[in-house]
Amino acid sequence: MYQSAEKLLDKIPSEIERADFDFKVAWLYYRLSHIMLSLSYIRRALHVYKRHKQYERRTALSYSLIAANLTEIGRYEEALENYRLAEEVLTSEQDDFMLAQLHHNVAILYSFWNKPKESIRHLEKALSHQEYYDSDFFFHSTYLISRELCVIGEKQRASQYIEAAYARIKDASHEVFQLKIGIVHDLYLTHAPQRFQQIDEKLRKLEEKNEYHEVKELSQFAAKYCEKQALFEQSVFYLNKSLEADLHMKRMGLI
Repeated sequence: MYQSAEKLLDKIPSEIERADFDFKVAWLYYRLSHIMLSLSYIRRALHVYKRHKQYERRTALSYSLIAANLTEIGRYEEALENYRLAEEVLTSEQDDFMLAQLHHNVAILYSFWNKPKESIRHLEKALSHQEYYDSDFFFHSTYLISRELCVIGEKQRASQYIEAAYARIKDASHEVFQLKIGIVHDLYLTHAPQRFQQIDEKLRKLEEKNEYHEVKELSQFAAKYCEKQALFEQSVFYLNKSLEADLHMKRMGLI
């Protein structure tokens, strides 16, 4: 549908509307792991937003999406620089809520970079903002901080965050979060013999919801854990699961 709409863009006189279109397409390609396509669209949108003073928030979001794409391909220093540029814009705008969101995104970068302590530090900054803490973004940060705490062996703190999150779950809208944090719990906080069957069932449910981006990331996470535990056959299984999810996303992008 976006490809059909793009053919009509030349008839749209507003460059801001065209930039908004590019922003949305860039986000879609990012979710499909088509990194270079996403970067192409978002850089084009950013070029427009930077020329319009009242679009500072979109400028900051564009820098953040560039950083997220660069994170996916391991260009961490460049990603950090784009987050720094986004932070400058948001600080000048005194947008504390978006700054809290930015800290969460920087934490994702450090997680990819295998720097869990830095990731935790930024997540604590995000969660220290009361409005952010009270919003649904709380669940995203709680999932990530519990995961990173498990990685460095602080299982008790991780368990406390998980319990706090479960206490706030009210309806089925948080089911994806429950599945994700449940996988973290099953990997690190339980030693039940059937825990891998439980993890596989949760991954299957995420697939049913077309959450292939989450399946890819969590499968990689599980594979690393299993490798460290010398569970090499299980590690290979999850690596294959991650590759299957990646291939599925690419097929979706070609339809």
